[in-house]
Amino acid sequence: MKNRIKLKMIIAFFLIILSIFVHGLNKFDKFCYASAKVTEKGNEIQSSEMFVIPVSYIEINDYEKNLEVEKTMNLTANVVPSNATDSTITYTSSNPAVATVNSSGEVKGISQGSVTIHIKAGNVEKDVTLNVKVSAVQIEVNFSYLVLKPQEEFQLNAKAIPEQANQNITYRSKDETIASVSNEGKVTAKAKGTTTIIVSNSDISNAVTVIVNDTVYKNEEEQKESGMKNEKNLGKQDYSKSEQNLIDLINKKEAGLMVNVKDYQKISKNILKKLYEKKMDLIVNAKDYTITLKGDDIKNYENELNTEIEFFQELNGTAFVLNNGKKLPGNITFTPNKENTKEFYIYLYNETKNKYEKLGKKKMREFVLNEPGKYLILEHKMSDVKVSIVMIAAMVIVLAGIIAGYVGVKKKYWFW
Repeated sequence: MKNRIKLKMIIAFFLIILSIFVHGLNKFDKFCYASAKVTEKGNEIQSSEMFVIPVSYIEINDYEKNLEVEKTMNLTANVVPSNATDSTITYTSSNPAVATVNSSGEVKGISQGSVTIHIKAGNVEKDVTLNVKVSAVQIEVNFSYLVLKPQEEFQLNAKAIPEQANQNITYRSKDETIASVSNEGKVTAKAKGTTTIIVSNSDISNAVTVIVNDTVYKNEEEQKESGMKNEKNLGKQDYSKSEQNLIDLINKKEAGLMVNVKDYQKISKNILKKLYEKKMDLIVNAKDYTITLKGDDIKNYENELNTEIEFFQELNGTAFVLNNGKKLPGNITFTPNKENTKEFYIYLYNETKNKYEKLGKKKMREFVLNEPGKYLILEHKMSDVKVSIVMIAAMVIVLAGIIAGYVGVKKKYWFW
């Protein structure tokens, strides 16, 4: 009798231990499969998506709000969190007639107007509004050289070329004690001397020379003829010997020109203006690089170009500063070492973010640059730490899923 009681107690104790063990496994099961639902149908085991991590936010890198017709810009977007289950980003344009966008986020200006680029990842959407415009290539003024007597007035008329460009023209006198100018372009001579009226819009500018003295012209045609004559003579006096030599060559040549950086360490506004007017290309040749400046690409010839570039080592690559960080006259084609056939990646340093950002999607032999600043040339892509973290996180999640799935399947047969 006592033996039976002991046997029953042992069995009861064993059942209690077994119950606790099973209860623990159930807790473990719920913990590992919080987002999974497993059902059995016949001999098949079906499972819904495990560990779905939704996109909570789309982060967009800095971009320019204005885009020129026929120009492109890259919109770079990142999903948050970086390990979201569906991190695919799509780009669509609200008006392809104004601007188009491809699957990589490259936007191209088609015609003037406003356009919205819709960016979507998962169930999150974000919009980027851009202004596509036609940039002025010239400010045309009715007179570029004036001779006035004190208290005399003269009306300047200006317009931007082409007509679709911003026609909001502003006027500014460099010395209002000699001659002032109204917002509408009316010049008033005040005292003897010489000054300059700057005529500009948001893209480009032009200059009108004003001389105030006691000379009196009989009519407007004489004023115009004298102004053109004096402007021609004044231009020759302002040119340096090297400038005059190159301008003479530009006037004679029909095709492009090649010069040495030692002779032309700076391309002045006089030379830039002549290149723009003649639509001629200039190639500046150096030992380690060449710079090509196309007359068609010149947007503002007031922005002089420094062609002398010094290279230095940084982050296992070659770095340089373009145009000493000053505004460029237009697009510059930069080719490292003309005898080198290698292709490179190029990065532009973002002062705001304190980091380099890659330009373009692939290696290139030559680079079309439109921003001043510090550039970095690399033979291989700069390592992306964020990508590595995402890959590691993804691997951990996959591994955890495999282990949890294995435990779940095995557990069903542990007590069979």
